[in-house]
Amino acid sequence: MIDKQKLLTHFDNDLELLSEIFEELRALSKRNINLLEKSIADKNFEAIEREAHTIKGACSNFFAQKVTDAAFVIEEKGRSKKSDNLENDFKVLNELVIELISEVELLIKGENAA
Repeated sequence: MIDKQKLLTHFDNDLELLSEIFEELRALSKRNINLLEKSIADKNFEAIEREAHTIKGACSNFFAQKVTDAAFVIEEKGRSKKSDNLENDFKVLNELVIELISEVELLIKGENAA
């Protein structure tokens, strides 16, 4: 999912810095995923757009195109106030964020991320 080489190059192979930024991603994604889920349930389109945009931005720092694409789909639906398949879109995004976190954790620990 992640472009490991691009990510390491972006952080100058500094795993300590990557780890610090990753911890921010982990906290932010948990908070914003929960807020996004609530916003979808409440049909709060302004909040849907905002939370998806925040997740997209945070994940883009980790070169995770699938995650940013999934967040963009939700962001656009929030902007256009379209609720079709939002729950499924959220499920996909949530699974991708979990996968991203797992891959970055493995990379930081020095294991081989797929």
